[in-house]
Amino acid sequence: MHTESTDVCVIGGGPSGTAAAIGLAQAGLDVVLVERLAFPRHRPGESLHPGVEPLLSQLGVAEEIQQAGFRRFGGITTDWNPDTPRDYQHFASSPDKEWMGYQVERSTFDEILLRRAACLGTRILQPARVRSVTAHEQAYHVVTSDGNWNCRWIVDASGQSCALSRCFDLAWRLHSDPLFARYGYVEAAGSSADFDVPSIQRDKTGWTWLAPITGDRLAWVRVQAEDVGPHFVPDECSHLPSVGAARGADVTWRIRSQVAGPRWFLCGDSAMVLDPSSSHGVLKAMLSGTCAASMVVQCIDRELDPQLVSRAYSRWLQDGFLADVQRLRSLYNGPFTERNSFHSSLN
Repeated sequence: MHTESTDVCVIGGGPSGTAAAIGLAQAGLDVVLVERLAFPRHRPGESLHPGVEPLLSQLGVAEEIQQAGFRRFGGITTDWNPDTPRDYQHFASSPDKEWMGYQVERSTFDEILLRRAACLGTRILQPARVRSVTAHEQAYHVVTSDGNWNCRWIVDASGQSCALSRCFDLAWRLHSDPLFARYGYVEAAGSSADFDVPSIQRDKTGWTWLAPITGDRLAWVRVQAEDVGPHFVPDECSHLPSVGAARGADVTWRIRSQVAGPRWFLCGDSAMVLDPSSSHGVLKAMLSGTCAASMVVQCIDRELDPQLVSRAYSRWLQDGFLADVQRLRSLYNGPFTERNSFHSSLN
């Protein structure tokens, strides 16, 4: 099969991969993005903190996001501590503006970001799989199901499967006991008033997140130590019809043994995983993608040592991860049940 050349190969078309591709293409680099699934693809509904707005503007998608019809919300309802009453927490606001988050449907959100990358000249291979990555002295050879590529840089945003893990033997370092998430959607027509803002509720075995999204659809996430199974629906919406099957994911807190090296970076879930109660998973994924893109651009423009650049990125990502781990440990503050030593190793 014929081999072509490009500056950067981005593996993965989720928020971290597309954010990286957009940043690289904005700087005038030649970029190829490899995404294994056709869009639209099933992902959990995502609540985005108002802090995402400057990043959306930087990526050039703020206007399209605003026009997509996603719900806006000014805070969340929390029922986390059994010793305190249910509480509504407003986002902060500035004198001239009320801060509002976005409740996005990920299939639409991901398509907007991918379109933006393509509009800037990124070549999209989709659906296409990365079959192998081989490191050479000054380049990488990437074999995909849709062609072969030589590139100087790789940004791996392929999720927990992590295409580069096979190339560099990148093991996980665990920071919690096992933790599993199930997520899905239900139709909430006529019940929207019951779910007008996102809410999170903790109980004896875990916690549940409920959030209204576009139209009359409700997204839910359930997290606990044991998988609740594909037929689970939270009690709060068990009377509502499900939209498709519930999907699952391992959300045990973990980070790769190495998250960057000479001319390669891991972003998003390829690099680290935290459970959704950290509340900014997509935002952090996008930030890691834009940071990796910035590192590549600076390295090229300023002729920086790739080893130094990879170490700087690694410190930034690892410091942020450990800060989130510490905050989550404080949030959980002990096991959920006397029977199950859930997160007991964190205390």
